Order: sequence, then structure tokens, then C-alpha cells
Amino acid sequence: MIKKQLLFPFLAILLTHSVFSQNSSSISGYWYGMLEFMSSELIITLDIAADSEGNLTGMLHSPLQGANNIPITKLTTRGDSVYIEVKSMSAKIAGKLSDDGNKFDAVFTQAVFTIPMQFERTEELFSLKRPQEPKPPFDYTSEDIFFDNTKAGIRLAGTITYPKGEGPFPAVVLISGTGPQDRNEEIFGHKPFLVIADYLTSRGIAVLRYDDRGVAQSKGDFAAATSFDFATDAEAAVNYLRQQPNINSNAIGIIGHSEGGMIAPIIAASDKSIAFIVLLAGPGISGEKVLLTQTEKIYRNNGYSDSDIKILLTDARKTYSILKKHSDKDKAAAEIRKYLNKRAKKAPADKHMLYGYTKQAAEIGIMALNSDWFRSFLVFEPETYLKDVDCPVLALFGEKDVQVLAIENSNAMEGILAKYNKGNFDIRVYDDKNHVFQNAKTGNVMEYALIEETMATDVLQDIVDWILQNTAEN
Repeated sequence: MIKKQLLFPFLAILLTHSVFSQNSSSISGYWYGMLEFMSSELIITLDIAADSEGNLTGMLHSPLQGANNIPITKLTTRGDSVYIEVKSMSAKIAGKLSDDGNKFDAVFTQAVFTIPMQFERTEELFSLKRPQEPKPPFDYTSEDIFFDNTKAGIRLAGTITYPKGEGPFPAVVLISGTGPQDRNEEIFGHKPFLVIADYLTSRGIAVLRYDDRGVAQSKGDFAAATSFDFATDAEAAVNYLRQQPNINSNAIGIIGHSEGGMIAPIIAASDKSIAFIVLLAGPGISGEKVLLTQTEKIYRNNGYSDSDIKILLTDARKTYSILKKHSDKDKAAAEIRKYLNKRAKKAPADKHMLYGYTKQAAEIGIMALNSDWFRSFLVFEPETYLKDVDCPVLALFGEKDVQVLAIENSNAMEGILAKYNKGNFDIRVYDDKNHVFQNAKTGNVMEYALIEETMATDVLQDIVDWILQNTAEN
């Protein structure tokens, strides 16, 4: 599942400071660097300029995190040595320029982390390019709306897009993946739900997308909700569509991505008027198995040793078993804490951060594991709901997905649907596609940002063709 937390949370805090320097001739310009940290990579860019008196000013940017224009508070050069300090991040960068002045090898320091990296001079400041993002004017109607989840007593905000003409149109509700998402499911500067809505609406299908509860203009408490709570939000969106005169109420379906792909069957299992569901990287195996296979795949993809992966999986299985054993959160926390402390005593000190054995990492982990959302996801079994889904199902997977692994989940889902759905399903695995259905090389999460494509057009066209085919007689 997609995680939305920042690797370095200090990057979100922007402060204004003065900048002083001694020398400007060799360091002015744009610089690009890649910061590798555990299983992730971050792009760090620098924009350095000299004023009329030769004093340097500078900004640091972390474009993959959406953290830009962070003032550099101290920047000095002495010979080929460079020293940079960014107080708002509690970060320092120290390095040496190459002989030609086009590179400098550096060490990035933040809190307890010390990470080597290299910067290269560039002609222009790196920025994320998103050529698929649609821009107005649109060849369809786009309307911002509000609707109520009466079960939860909250008001949700979204956007509905109608094709040209009077209708009635087939329609879909989009359900986002894990984590607080706005109506565009924005991640790393990509807006996949905006791209999906534009593509489908331009081809005759109305689309309703909305901000998750507690996000942007929607009310409610996101942190206190589980997938079953989010299902009631999606039900409210479906009911809103049914009330629209230009929507074909017999041709309303759901497209769910990732966690949304487990929520869609929850709704369709009980609401037999749902015309179809499209599951984009939706799980076919239990929540616990999704987490374990995801952990192994991500760490293996990033070059970690078999021994490290074995320890991470052993710890995960143990903590999951504790959660399932203790419904009392305090008892679960105490037992997990005891287990991690015991493991830490036997592990090398330089591995404590990787394994999550440091006190801070352990407490953050325990808090996340003990949440209502995580507990419900851990024991979720897709078959419980997929067995009662009678409508047509299109399930799509990316072969390079490291979050919801394609083969494990597609095979399991096919087995479930073949047993219960009477053949009214279509399961497809796309070569070289990742979790968000981009054409990818590695499938790793941080690669999402580096790829300019938001969503592969062959996947988008397959969705359109399948929906139109399955709503033609409705």
C-alpha cells in the first residue's frame, strides 16, 4: 500500500534566515544530488546564487517530497571545501568540489543520520514533469460538489465530471489507496485520479472523485477510521450519483486503487445494484500476507541481504501475532516493546535503525501497528467479500508492483472469483507496470516520482473499453 509519510519530516518546516558566505565563484548555480537512505532515494537540489557583493544565497529543494524553497542558513566555501547548513531541517552538507567545479562529493547529516552523496552541476533546476496532467479548458463539464455520509454524520467534498451531451451516462466512483488522499490521489506530484477522470469522461463515462474524510475540504477524522469506515464514504458517493438525473443509475460502478481495491468488494458484496467494479492493484490475499510479501519484495529490490530480510520478516510475524492475540492495545504494546528490546540486545548496534530497534523507531512502530486501521487491515480476508460479489469484476495488476505483488494476488483473486463469480470477471497482469500502473524499470516506490508518466495509456484504454462493454445493455 502506498505510504505518505516523509522520510525526513523536517523538510516540511520552512523558516526564513539570512545567508552568509566567503566565496561565490565556484559554487553558484544549480546542483542535483540523490540521497539514498535505507530502502528509499530522495532527490536533493540546490539553487545557489551570489549577490552584487559576492555573498551567497541559496535554497534547498526536495521535489519528491513536495518540499521546496527551503532557505539555506549558512553557506561557506574555502578553497575546494563547501559547507552548507539548513537549520529548519537540522541538516548539514559538507563536501569538496571536483577540479573542474562540476561535482562535489558530500556528506549529508541530519539528526543521527550521516549519509554520503554526490552533487552534480546542472544547466537548469530539476523539477518534476507531469505531461499527462490535464489542463482546462476541458471538453466536458467539471463540477465541485459536496455530499453527506449520513451513517458517519460527515460532509465530503469532491468533483464530478460529466461527458458532453445530455446522458444518461455510465458512471464510476474512485476510491483511493492507503493514507490520507485528496480527490486526485496526489503522490509525488502525480495526480492519477485526475488523469483517470479526464480520460474516462472524455470517452463517455462520468466520474466522481472525492477528498478522503478529514482531508482537504472533506470533514471527519481520517486517523480514527478503518477501511470499513471509508467504505461508508464510498457508499455515500455512489448514492449521490444515483440522485443525478443525467447519470444512468443502472450503470454505476466503482474503481478502487490499492486499499480502494479491497473497499470496492466490501460495497459490492452488499449492494447488488453496483453495476461493476474495477480493482487496480487490489489485494487477493490477506492483509497480513500483503504486508509480509511487500516487506520482502521492497527490501530485496533494494539490495538487502537474505539475513537482514529474514530478521525483518521474523519480527513482523511476531508483532502481528501479538496484535492478533491481544485486543487490548496497552497489553499488545507492552508485549511488542518487550520483544523488540530482547531482539535489540542480540543484534549489532549498527543494525538497530534498520530493524526498528531504537527506542524512537520502536515507539513510532508500535503506535502505527496498534491503530484501529492497521489491526483491521491485518486480519482482512478478501474472500469474505469477493465471494458475494455478483457484478462484473476487472482486476488489474502490475508485474513490477512491490506493494501488492502481482502473481500472488492475481492468482489468489482468480481462484476466489472462479469459485464464486460464475466467470463474470477479467484479471490482467501488465508487464513492466508498477503499483500505480506506470511503465517502470524497478517498481520501487521512489521511482514513481522519477517517471514522468502518471498512468499508462494502455491501462486507461483497457478500463474504458471494459466499462463500456459491460454497461452497453444497461
